[in-house]
Amino acid sequence: MVWVKICGITNIKDADQISDMGADAIGFVFSSLSKRKINFADAEKIIHFLKNKYELNSYPVRSNGNNNRYDKNYNNYDNYNNRMPAIVGVFVNEEIDVVIKNTVLLNLDFVQFSGDEDVNYLSQFNQKIKKEFQYFEEINNFSKNYKKYLDINNNLNNKNNNFNNNLNYKNLINRENNLVKLIKLVRINTSKVNSSYTYNPDIKEKLIKEISKLKDLVDYFLLDTYKDNMYGGTGETFNWEIIYNFGKYFPVILAGGLSPENVKEAINIVKPFGVDASSKLEVEPGKKDIKKVSEFIKNAKSYSI
Repeated sequence: MVWVKICGITNIKDADQISDMGADAIGFVFSSLSKRKINFADAEKIIHFLKNKYELNSYPVRSNGNNNRYDKNYNNYDNYNNRMPAIVGVFVNEEIDVVIKNTVLLNLDFVQFSGDEDVNYLSQFNQKIKKEFQYFEEINNFSKNYKKYLDINNNLNNKNNNFNNNLNYKNLINRENNLVKLIKLVRINTSKVNSSYTYNPDIKEKLIKEISKLKDLVDYFLLDTYKDNMYGGTGETFNWEIIYNFGKYFPVILAGGLSPENVKEAINIVKPFGVDASSKLEVEPGKKDIKKVSEFIKNAKSYSI
């Protein structure tokens, strides 16, 4: 079954309704470049709401004993009824330490890098995040050394903010071997190619080279349409035939102008691990059209790879 992520969530109402529809993941965009940006405090409130809704003190353990709910074998997912969707944090050219703080404090399941993050950046992130979780293995160490970070966005020191009371530090630092899954955006530029081409070896070769450089540093590759000065969220499709059956060979998540009307065709051509949609499912940036979201998830889930 295809994994489905609905991105650009900005409010509790949308998160509540979309979680009932069986989305595997919801995405929070922390980039100031996006019309769908959300701040740390609002994201925390939505996550806290969902955890209360699903009566979770921590994220649920999968039936196979793996504390990480999602892995590359997407055929082994639990039934999505009564299951909280995974939480994805989207960052664009952000400082590594800022990403790590958000990842740890929000207990993100996935971190999505949607900027120009290269091999050096991703290597440093992996090293630092591993050290963070190792260092804070003991709850006392976490409290003593991480307290100074609890004033993010000047929201966490507010006496009315109940973040500290609801955060389960013990579970937050218990991620076994895979601390957090990483997604890296790869933009596909077909602007200089005849759009009617169904096969273009240059684009495919360039894509394979880019993925090969990063394959040991991330878990999934998000394929989206290239557009000048935009890092995802273009709302525009590219010719999927260019990467025909690409998902059979690489762990890719397909994005770029996906809608209820075209998602089945896109999956049929690319055979991706998952699909990611946002702009085509909105009433306005940051506010979802719930009917379209429902149709999108239903259509995507109805296709078996």
